Amino acid sequence: GLGNYASLDSALAAIAQDDATAYTITLLSDVLLNADITLPDKDITMDGQNQYQLAMSTKHTMTVQNSLTLENINLAMDNATISYMRSQNGNKTITLSGTTSGKVGTIQDISGSRWLDIVIEGNVDFDKIIGTTSSIGTQLTDLILVNQGSKESPLDLSSKVENLAATELNHSWVIVSGDATNLGTIRTDYNKESGTNRTGGLVIEGSATVSRLSVNSNDDFEVWMPSDALLTVEERYSYYREQV
Repeated sequence: GLGNYASLDSALAAIAQDDATAYTITLLSDVLLNADITLPDKDITMDGQNQYQLAMSTKHTMTVQNSLTLENINLAMDNATISYMRSQNGNKTITLSGTTSGKVGTIQDISGSRWLDIVIEGNVDFDKIIGTTSSIGTQLTDLILVNQGSKESPLDLSSKVENLAATELNHSWVIVSGDATNLGTIRTDYNKESGTNRTGGLVIEGSATVSRLSVNSNDDFEVWMPSDALLTVEERYSYYREQV
């Protein structure tokens, strides 16, 4: 590692000047960011050691240029924004790991190029997740939900997501109602290990419209809906998986 630093700004400055491509920043105290901040173009993990908080004051933005993982940390970014602006080519991820808690105001992809996966594993609330579109009209942002919601208490994303290419459900449940095309392709995990399966599904409230459904044939994926409801799937989609 590069050593200990008196502030997060000092650590980020050292990372920006170093030659490696991936770094873990281990917090030694709570961090409060009172201004906009841009992370170096490196794959960065921030580890709060299950005791420290990362806070950001109202209306400020953390700009991410590469992959970012937040783990073992509490987030107090209720009215702040995590904004992805791609610097280099390649698929990147913003991951709120299973050991992350708290709240983020907005996570947005403004790159307009390449793919970004936004992975929500932890007990983290958010107000909005906004995807991006390429210059040729391709949606590029995937939301991956891991262990989120339940059949009895599914997530309601109706006003919380915009312009997604896909919403991937891994042991996760969401409510679908009315026009739900903002979720993009609703799918199960196509990168999973062979022989494993994923559970989860959709709870339909009234009639609903989705862009596409794409579910692996061995996944225990359920759709619960009233007997008099209508689920409309706008177009067929296939990627080595069974159509629903």
